[in-house]
Amino acid sequence: MNMANETEALWHALFDHCESERSGTFFLACADNKSGQIVLHNGQILGLTYAGETGDQAVKALNLASALRFSFTADLIFPLQETLLPEQAQALLLQLGIADYQNSQPETVEQPKVSAPRRSVRIYRGRVVQG
Repeated sequence: MNMANETEALWHALFDHCESERSGTFFLACADNKSGQIVLHNGQILGLTYAGETGDQAVKALNLASALRFSFTADLIFPLQETLLPEQAQALLLQLGIADYQNSQPETVEQPKVSAPRRSVRIYRGRVVQG
């Protein structure tokens, strides 16, 4: 798999998890021993770090990574030094191409969602605590 396909596979997995409103952490690693995390809560990006960079700078570094590998651990909220505001997270997804990805997916019949009020997130030792 070449560099572009590895990074594209990561973005597609990220988009899928965001649309599924999943919570957890993507753990990232590449051939030159750099690592990072993308943390999600209910499908929203809380933060993205890679090779000592955060946000947009981490994305630029990831796009240059070779032999990128990633895994997702559900319900583990990895502690981050810097978090994104919801607007920043949405802008980052748009920059990565989530709109094009959504438009390329086959149409599915959506079941109506039952809207539940969102609570504030409390994290204790890397796990979401009900508040």
